Amino acid sequence: MRKIYFFFLFAILFGIQTVPISAAVEFLTGVDRDTITIGDPFVLRLRIHRGADDKAEIAYEKDFPQPFEIRYTGGVETEQLENGRVRETQDIVLAIYQVGAFRVPPVSVHFVDAEGDSGKITSQPIDVLVRSVRPEGTTDIRDVKPPMVVVAQIPAWFWLAVGGLILLLAGLVWYVYRRGRRPRSELPPPPVNWLEELDRVGQLGLIEQENYRQYYSLLSAVLRRCLEDKTPVHAVERTTFEIGRDLRAQAFDDQLVMAIEGFLNEADRVKFAKFAPRDYMAREAMDGVRDIVSSLVTPSVTQEVAE
Repeated sequence: MRKIYFFFLFAILFGIQTVPISAAVEFLTGVDRDTITIGDPFVLRLRIHRGADDKAEIAYEKDFPQPFEIRYTGGVETEQLENGRVRETQDIVLAIYQVGAFRVPPVSVHFVDAEGDSGKITSQPIDVLVRSVRPEGTTDIRDVKPPMVVVAQIPAWFWLAVGGLILLLAGLVWYVYRRGRRPRSELPPPPVNWLEELDRVGQLGLIEQENYRQYYSLLSAVLRRCLEDKTPVHAVERTTFEIGRDLRAQAFDDQLVMAIEGFLNEADRVKFAKFAPRDYMAREAMDGVRDIVSSLVTPSVTQEVAE
């Protein structure tokens, strides 16, 4: 089959002088066959020659390529030619399912050259003859028909099943959400054995290490937490004066209050005034705190506070 290529040359004019051919934009269109059988694909080739600094873009009309159908659109291939120009090629595979003489619609190229001048090149329509696949004189065979698009119909039970599944998932999400918002009943923490807490401090060996500051800090923390646990007095973040005042307001035994104040004052001197006690004084401090804690956890003290 012979090939037909149509060639169009657009020369940019400036005044009455013609720009050299190397600066022109060329647009070529053609088909690989001008006579085809109904339904057979054929290639429409678009080719642009331009300068390296020129810009060109192919533009299709809104009804392109009617009455033909596009079966495949290839990408634009760009080549750098030896003369410094650029060649861009794009192939479009077309097909038609009618018999007779038809024309491939024209295609346009919009371009802007290196000097900023713009223009448009439009190709001429290309004649294509479409022949039937039936032998001449045959009437009981039909020609090729275009591909049919079959729209699948989904049965109603499928949509009912999908709706039921969505409702089931929504109910499950709602149940999990509501269950997560229910208040959780938390068990009260187990009671603290304050005497064992003091034993743990004594087992750290802080006196032997002469780390009196940490030793008195731990003893003071145990005593303050025990006071908050066994009495209505806030002791953790209070001063020694405030603790003694609040204990007396709760009618605690004055000797017990004085013992608490005495130890807390001694602990403050060690922690803040850099007082270094003797070893025997540190051990006596442990014994004093143990007596105070024992008095706080005995039923007699609790009964006295309640009265």
